[in-house]
Amino acid sequence: MGDPGTEVDDEVEIAPDTRNDDSATDDTAGTAPPRRPRDVEATAALTELIWQRAADALLVRTRPQFDEIVLDVGTGAASVPSAALVGPGGRVDAVLRDQALALRARADAGEALPQLALHRLGLADWGFGSYDVVQLALALDVVGDDEVERTAADLVSRVRPGGRIGFLVWAGRAFAELIPAVVEAAGPFDERLGAADPADLGPSVRHVGEPGSFAARLADLGLTGIHADELPRTEPVDPDLAWSIVVGTELVHLLDGVDGEDLPAVQEAFTAAIAREGVDSVDLSMLAGVGTVPPVE
Repeated sequence: MGDPGTEVDDEVEIAPDTRNDDSATDDTAGTAPPRRPRDVEATAALTELIWQRAADALLVRTRPQFDEIVLDVGTGAASVPSAALVGPGGRVDAVLRDQALALRARADAGEALPQLALHRLGLADWGFGSYDVVQLALALDVVGDDEVERTAADLVSRVRPGGRIGFLVWAGRAFAELIPAVVEAAGPFDERLGAADPADLGPSVRHVGEPGSFAARLADLGLTGIHADELPRTEPVDPDLAWSIVVGTELVHLLDGVDGEDLPAVQEAFTAAIAREGVDSVDLSMLAGVGTVPPVE
């Protein structure tokens, strides 16, 4: 395929997120608060705990090869090792919406990988294809949970016949220890959150809570050679790390309706809640799924 972009450009701007734009023309415009960005320092602090492990898990399944063209969507953690794997004859387009993730990926990339292009914009604004490999890791807040079906189909359409696509998503029970405490702490500042069921607020894909249902969804996308598995994992946390996980991952969007000036009070209430409940660990389990786009007969 032809070169789908330009050299790495530090000036590429993030496209506006119009999903909650008050200027939208539908009757529900303005009803949802703006999406809160991840905390830059918290995101960076989670590199070894979450992002790098997620990247490693994805790469052993998608297996980018020398001279291949790769689209990496989500956290950016897999983009740098992918660029090293494809070599100077290949290319990696990394699409990241979140500024904190883009900054971390930029720092990791340095100047040694001209085959890597970082694009800070929404996936819907990325019009290029096709790719030998498409990979998406922990990126529900990149594409929007209500857009998962359409986005997954769009990603599959960007894979050349015979190419590979891999998804890494949070398991259904991920963050289960922290979400009730976030709801309790932030509920007084956001009545919609206070009325929600904590079981419905996790970042996992709806109806994809275990490998079997994940594989079925991938088959519905027309993929073959599907393999889906769970990566179970629980890690110890202290109050500071627990809060970093809240504001440095997709959980930050539970705080979309909280004013910035109220965040310290929310953090204090969150810390008190997990101390009261004896929370000293967090489930970070993920589901991985990979498949092949059938060759043209």
